[in-house]
Amino acid sequence: FPSVVHMLTGHPFDTTVPIDTWFQESWEGETSKYFYQTLNDNGYKFHFFDSNNDYFGIQYAEPYVENLRKLTRTDYTVHYDRLVGSMLKLAAYRYAPHMLKQALEPDTFDFYSAVPLNGGEVESCLNRNAFYNRLVRDGLHSIQGDGKYFIIEFLKGTHPPYHLDADGQLADNPTLEETAAGYMKVFAEYLEALKRQGVYDKSTIILTSDHGDKENSMQVMYFIKEPYVRRDEMAVSSAPISHKEMLGTILKNIGVESDLPTIYDFADGELRERTVMRNYIDTKYPYVPKYHSTAVGTHTVMYAYTYTGDRRDLRKQFRRGPTEILPLTESFN
Repeated sequence: FPSVVHMLTGHPFDTTVPIDTWFQESWEGETSKYFYQTLNDNGYKFHFFDSNNDYFGIQYAEPYVENLRKLTRTDYTVHYDRLVGSMLKLAAYRYAPHMLKQALEPDTFDFYSAVPLNGGEVESCLNRNAFYNRLVRDGLHSIQGDGKYFIIEFLKGTHPPYHLDADGQLADNPTLEETAAGYMKVFAEYLEALKRQGVYDKSTIILTSDHGDKENSMQVMYFIKEPYVRRDEMAVSSAPISHKEMLGTILKNIGVESDLPTIYDFADGELRERTVMRNYIDTKYPYVPKYHSTAVGTHTVMYAYTYTGDRRDLRKQFRRGPTEILPLTESFN
């Protein structure tokens, strides 16, 4: 959960404070202020696309985000029949979760249809096929003028229940592999939309993720296309980069030299100590409140795995166990 805010603010997750406090400290910290002011000074607009800002504290980024607005009660309509139907589904599988959850679990769009924006349903980039179909139909309609934008598109990806087929279309019970292929098709169409818009060559494009496979390797993918760089085949590097280098890398690629770390600060094969953190239920530690809820949270700690080397060394550290156990003040779920 903390990875995206870490990437966009340079502020690592702090388990000693409530989540909302960490969000505020992250977005209002000196690194964030410097980065987003520098973007603004160089003529860039920051657009953030996601349907669930509860997990990003995006309200604290309001001074930076050009396409963010607060809704008032006149902006949406509550369909109580749809809302009650979704709540009944939740109640039903609570009593037989393993048997009923796959069939009855409502996803985010069930609630969007229950409380739609006036003028149409919400079409979010997070779920389903609306994002892909809009790309095909309209292209990147939010890009105008000289195309100087810092755009974050946060996609749901391969989180169950899986929902896309390999063609990027809504499907019943697709496999993990089909949904993964569908998101690759979505990403390919995004690249084509950039080309149709005439901004592909001069764009920096980064495809990454918040985390990798939990037990096998939590080293994430990091594909980057730099402006005006063309290669006959993909270049592969084992440079030991991390989420910390996102902001500095962006500035470097728009021609701004800064003191922020970048992916270019590390050489292929270089050894570097890094830490992976994951939520965990450790019953030796007390349960804590759940974020934005009256319920008790699921997780009690963050396990920190510090290692030097590549993914094989990380796997070894997973088998040895956490190098540090950090009790949570509040649980994300």
